[in-house]
Amino acid sequence: MHKFKPSPAVSRQGILGILFGLAMGALATAGMTSAQTADDALRLSQRHATFGNSQLIGMGVRGFGGIGVQGALHSNPAGLGYVGSSSLSISLDALHVKDVASSGSPGFISDTWEISETHTGLGNLSYVHDVPTTRGSLVFGLSLAEVHSFNRDMEFSGLNELSTISTSFLPYGDEYTLTEDGGLDQLNDLPFAAFNGGMIEYFPSLMDNGEYPFLEAVIPGSAIEQTGNVRDSGQLFEGGMGLAFEAARNLMVGISANLVFGGYDFESRFNEIDVNNENGFDDYNVLEDDGNLLEGFDRLRYSQRFESDLVGFNAKFGVSKQLTQSIRVGLAIETPTWMYIEESYGASYTTEFDDGGVLSYGDRADDVGNGFFEYDLSTPWRIGAGVHAKFGAFQLIGDLELVDWAQMKYSSATEKGLFRDVNRTIDELYGITVNTNLGAEMDLGIFTLRGGLALRPDPLKETPRASGGEQLSRERSYFGFGTALDLSSRLRLDVAWQREMSDDTWFAYPEDEYGPRQDTFLQFDEVLTRDWVIVELTYRL
Repeated sequence: MHKFKPSPAVSRQGILGILFGLAMGALATAGMTSAQTADDALRLSQRHATFGNSQLIGMGVRGFGGIGVQGALHSNPAGLGYVGSSSLSISLDALHVKDVASSGSPGFISDTWEISETHTGLGNLSYVHDVPTTRGSLVFGLSLAEVHSFNRDMEFSGLNELSTISTSFLPYGDEYTLTEDGGLDQLNDLPFAAFNGGMIEYFPSLMDNGEYPFLEAVIPGSAIEQTGNVRDSGQLFEGGMGLAFEAARNLMVGISANLVFGGYDFESRFNEIDVNNENGFDDYNVLEDDGNLLEGFDRLRYSQRFESDLVGFNAKFGVSKQLTQSIRVGLAIETPTWMYIEESYGASYTTEFDDGGVLSYGDRADDVGNGFFEYDLSTPWRIGAGVHAKFGAFQLIGDLELVDWAQMKYSSATEKGLFRDVNRTIDELYGITVNTNLGAEMDLGIFTLRGGLALRPDPLKETPRASGGEQLSRERSYFGFGTALDLSSRLRLDVAWQREMSDDTWFAYPEDEYGPRQDTFLQFDEVLTRDWVIVELTYRL
């Protein structure tokens, strides 16, 4: 804890241009905002447990065994061969997300926070054409479906008596250089941006005394109110076209080509406020370019954001065999989705002082930490197998899907070798999972009842821990039900509801490739509940 009054800080005048010119690109510097981490590769590679149409969602299944619905185009396209008639369908969906967050981080005193939000939009749009044949089956299909939603909103507030985010901006010994006369010469990007935003400062007097020459804006150990929020938004859609045909007696073969597109946006705001006025004029000061001295920390705001737009392509191949009149089995293979991603990113740093002064950095497009980048991501291969059993009015469907998450890979056409380290991290941290789905349907004549459940295991090889030390899993579990009602001989109404439950974490302080940039962490543990409602109309042509 700094209990002395440091000598006036070094002026930024004259060194800003040098520092800006010598700073490395923000993408290559630890702690700067970007969406090219191992966690982000997983986020962009994941899909809903089931999607494509309301029947699949209501039963909680993918239909790898072969099921005659429009949504088969997105799982096992061989299922299209069982459709039986041409049709056109459209659905709307509503997603309600509840985020309950808490923290057991050392020194942080707070309550539990809960925030909810609802989003509506297009669920799926599809057309299936059953070609009249003298023998066998030939069916063409077109379909557009939402395959993943990123929406999440988390808020927090509390009093921290142990740590401050400003400590994470202090440069390591190899992140700064000094001139021969002890002046500041160079800074790496993260401390450089924080330095210009007033969150850290260089003091020649400390250097003259043989001490570490930087101070953070907040006195470590003073009581600081910390507030903020984290928001994810965006969707992924898959548009596909394909066909299925009866290659041999009771053997359907299908293929589809699919375009994946959408966007993912991330935004976070983090604030620290000296609510008890423990940080006074004698504890911290910053010398501006014009010679004006800003004294006494009052509050800071650290914001991060990035927006990613992506487009990709994959193909699916499937077969389905009718073993008996009641039992059908199938196998489906999905290639990696090869995605091209355009991303803009940025961060801003603002410090307010007791004397009314303000320092800000990051609000200009050419500031360090702001930029635009293009890169590629390939998702894993997926192999699915399923069984479909039908006994009169009752159907039972089971699916297994094998995914090796270590196959996720980043690449860049312009920056060879840029993702070598993060790809190595993906290979070390992620393993193979087996996704499971089980659903049932009962036709009661005037209407149909459906229900099912699904499980998506945690792809991480080692289970992370919550802030209190207990084991934390990113396993996603699903359950739901649905119903269908024939409104006429040609028009059918389907309604489905599905709930997803999962855990997540967010670390508020900047990290680098070695982990947190300070010994004390601030971690928020989240319990996410997503309720998904789909209303679909299908017209038989």
